[in-house]
Amino acid sequence: MAKPATEPAIGGGNDISEGIMEIVRPALQELDSQVKNTRKSQVSLAENVQKLSEYLKEILDEKQMPFDLGDYVRRLDDSTKRISNVQTRIQAMHDKMTQLQRQIAKETFKQKHPKTDDAVVATEAEPKETEGTSES
Repeated sequence: MAKPATEPAIGGGNDISEGIMEIVRPALQELDSQVKNTRKSQVSLAENVQKLSEYLKEILDEKQMPFDLGDYVRRLDDSTKRISNVQTRIQAMHDKMTQLQRQIAKETFKQKHPKTDDAVVATEAEPKETEGTSES
């Protein structure tokens, strides 16, 4: 039968937060996976660019070419700096995303278990009340 109006609905606002988490969680996990893969490819690319740069420097030092490889070496060095900058930004975004995901999980947990927090507060308050009444 129908519940009386005075009883609180089970779940209440938790259903909304759980629903949001269920929607957001797969996207966050996919994004996390993509960030990790991007970071791996960035590291690999940086290593390959560094190897190529070193190889071009060796060629430049060993042989006198009719064209200047120094421009290409500088471009590769510039690309290496850009890759490093992008990698730093991706790491910062990943850290922020991880922190946000933890905060969401923490809030969801708090909303799912509000009575646990109330019980802790109540047990901490009881000794203070009994001490105050015995002194009076």
